[in-house]
Amino acid sequence: MTTDLTAKQHLKNIATLGLPLIGSHVAQFSINMTDTLMLGWYDVEVLAAQVIAGTAFFVLFILGSGFAGAVMPMVAEAEAAGEGTQVRRVTRMAIWASLFYPAFPK
Repeated sequence: MTTDLTAKQHLKNIATLGLPLIGSHVAQFSINMTDTLMLGWYDVEVLAAQVIAGTAFFVLFILGSGFAGAVMPMVAEAEAAGEGTQVRRVTRMAIWASLFYPAFPK
């Protein structure tokens, strides 16, 4: 069953979903910019090391966050089918995978 949304309702729904994302990205950018400025004032070699380490961390972080990204459509599908047990099972497995991922360094 679908309902037709007016343009105003549609924009309100987009803003409701988008504003927290915008806020989190601005906060993360601010933290990264502050770190870069502080390390740049401290020493150029330290700044270079942070760039290399930050890139390596980002790659590992994105690989690890794939667990959370993969579980969302699986939970949505199970919820739409009314399978509460499957929702709990998939969520529990994703939580365990996300918790154990950092325990095994590459």
